[in-house]
Amino acid sequence: MDSELKEYLEAMEGQIGGHLDATLVAMEGRIGGHLDATLVAMEGRIGGHLDATLVAMEGRIGGHLDATLVAMEGRVGGLLDATLVAIEARLDAKIESVETTLLTEFHKWASPAELRARSHAAAIRALDLETEALAERVAKLEKPA
Repeated sequence: MDSELKEYLEAMEGQIGGHLDATLVAMEGRIGGHLDATLVAMEGRIGGHLDATLVAMEGRIGGHLDATLVAMEGRVGGLLDATLVAIEARLDAKIESVETTLLTEFHKWASPAELRARSHAAAIRALDLETEALAERVAKLEKPA
């Protein structure tokens, strides 16, 4: 009986081993399929959540950047306008100074030149009168009597 028992136990061990192997293979397949489905579902949910989070962050960052750029444009534009006004004021002052200097120098030159021109004109008129008087005398002398 001992050998019969041993054979029976070995047969049972073989059946139990085969049954366990088949059960483990089936469980691995079901667990693997369940894990795969769970991972796919989690990837989908995480991917969707990440996409939504990235879109929201892009929107917030884009809005913040737009607002910052608009504010910077305003400040830079204001600074440029103020700088241009200051430069224009300095340029106007310089131009006025140059105009005043030029007019002053021209007046200094023109006053004596005008006096000289008037005195020359008076001298030329006097010479013209003298020349005319001489021409009349010569004409009287040349007339045949």
